[in-house]
Amino acid sequence: MVLPKLVKRYGAAIAWGIGILVLTGIPGQDIPRIPEFLVAPDIIVHFFIFSGFAFLLMRSFSKENNWSRSRIISISLITALCLGGLTEILQWGVFINRTGSLGDFLVDSLGSVAGLFTFRFCKGFFQ
Repeated sequence: MVLPKLVKRYGAAIAWGIGILVLTGIPGQDIPRIPEFLVAPDIIVHFFIFSGFAFLLMRSFSKENNWSRSRIISISLITALCLGGLTEILQWGVFINRTGSLGDFLVDSLGSVAGLFTFRFCKGFFQ
């Protein structure tokens, strides 16, 4: 019965990551246009989807009994950064009518770090 335990532990993070890949692969012309206020809406979206992903990774990895705090943080951050980089590479070279952006990757990275800090701040509440 290892699979149900793994799904329970990692299912939300995996589903969120797949959701990110699906959303970033939607052709540009099919994305609804939202009016710009102070910050471009796509920057806000990138920040929050990667913040949520990093948060869920931290939640999942923190349930590993023999992992140190630094290992949990490192693996969570590396995983989130790799997904951010992958989405931008796919947008640049694979996805139709999409453009990869170093700026988006930087926002993904900032969102990932924010998700790690959010988890550390709220850890007691979510366990």
